[in-house]
Amino acid sequence: MAQTSARSKVENLEGLCTPENDPGCDHICVMNPLYGALCNCHFGYKLYEDKKTCVLTREILEAGERELEENYAVPVAIICLVGALVIFIMSAVTWYCVTRTPETSHNGSVIVSYY
Repeated sequence: MAQTSARSKVENLEGLCTPENDPGCDHICVMNPLYGALCNCHFGYKLYEDKKTCVLTREILEAGERELEENYAVPVAIICLVGALVIFIMSAVTWYCVTRTPETSHNGSVIVSYY
């Protein structure tokens, strides 16, 4: 019984074409036991009428156009103003929480209040 290498077993399991039997596929060539070498395409592409060329699907093209139309730029000044407003509000809340009880002292990590 002849031994085969692990590499040849993996290649046979994958079913990919060799350069000798590749019909000129754009993306992927797969060996089919019934039909021989067949071309296939990556996600977002479909096989053209010649059964070799891969073209973008209409859905991918339309999604790309919609994505470009929906991009909006927010000026950095607005982001900075919103950030400053959040900091101001948080400092006011902190000030209120600290000053609402007149007699507080810190004992380690626990705040002890005296009434």
